[in-house]
Amino acid sequence: MRIYLVPSDVAGSIRSRFSPKVHFVGRLAPGRDGRGVLRFRVPPLDTGRYAVAAWRSGKPFFVQTQGVRVRLPAATETCPVTAGGRYSNGLLATRLLADGTIGAQQRPEGLFQKLGWDALATFGGTLAVRGERLDGPGEMRFVRANRGSAVWTGLYGWMTPVYFSSEGCWRIAARVDDVTLSYVVKVVATG
Repeated sequence: MRIYLVPSDVAGSIRSRFSPKVHFVGRLAPGRDGRGVLRFRVPPLDTGRYAVAAWRSGKPFFVQTQGVRVRLPAATETCPVTAGGRYSNGLLATRLLADGTIGAQQRPEGLFQKLGWDALATFGGTLAVRGERLDGPGEMRFVRANRGSAVWTGLYGWMTPVYFSSEGCWRIAARVDDVTLSYVVKVVATG
């Protein structure tokens, strides 16, 4: 069973796990005692209340009106970077530096970097990436997703060239099918 968070103010209108307002957080799997086990990190979502939604193959999409409160620290005080290392939600993964930075090369179009994503499951859709600067104005331009083999899983992965308009604190999210993986990094210009 896949578990999602949905902003409470739109939860009543969401009918599909493919809605861009739905945020995948993990899978509920049977434990040794027959009960469900769910471990997940709350992705860097906007501060607010979120309803919990669930989907299981062959069953209707279900949104529970009770939920959780999420608080993202203010990026203007300190950039709330996501912990470094291999970062995953169980279906999609990436690698982040320990200090939460991404070095980007200065080019005429902006600060350039390629972001890597690994599939931990088989997906039918294409990967899309978006970015939002949290500590000021800025835009991130996603060029395309180049598909290749994933080092970790033997399935496949993507390299996604992107351009940032400026240095700063950025939330980056990749989405394929109904699965989203998002994180926060500090983008810095390199040589």
